[in-house]
Amino acid sequence: MTDTPTPPMTQKQRALLVGWLRKPYDCTHGEDATDMSAAADQLEADGVTIATLTAERDAARAEIARLTAALAMAREDDGNPRPIETAPKDGTMLRLLVDYEGVENWMPLTDDNQSWTIGFNTLEDTGDDEWIIAGWNWSQDCFGTGEGKVIGWLPFAAITKGTAT
Repeated sequence: MTDTPTPPMTQKQRALLVGWLRKPYDCTHGEDATDMSAAADQLEADGVTIATLTAERDAARAEIARLTAALAMAREDDGNPRPIETAPKDGTMLRLLVDYEGVENWMPLTDDNQSWTIGFNTLEDTGDDEWIIAGWNWSQDCFGTGEGKVIGWLPFAAITKGTAT
């Protein structure tokens, strides 16, 4: 006997083995056929369990990677805007630096040509690479959808460090 671990079984190998166990043979007697059928059932159940656990493991790894990256970004934050090309586009609400220069119907939250607001981009979910930003309707004194060119961003963790402007 060897201590070498058994290599993992592929889904195709598992399906072939289940098919073989379920195939009736002339030499298979009632008790053996029942055992073989039970073994096939268990093999199929194990395959489903393995697939489920593998998917859950992969999802957990992806979430750990996302949270690790978010934590690293929060730790690196120095209050300076990050390049917009590096911003998440998964619907995450962000602080956005917007340039309103040349926009006719601009609705900035301040009277500056560049100012901070909040917004998000849902490219990963919708396929539309569009920034939705908060603006201010000065004639109606209410929030609205802003216009302008998003030129930088910060995560909300930056606000807790006293970098709000």
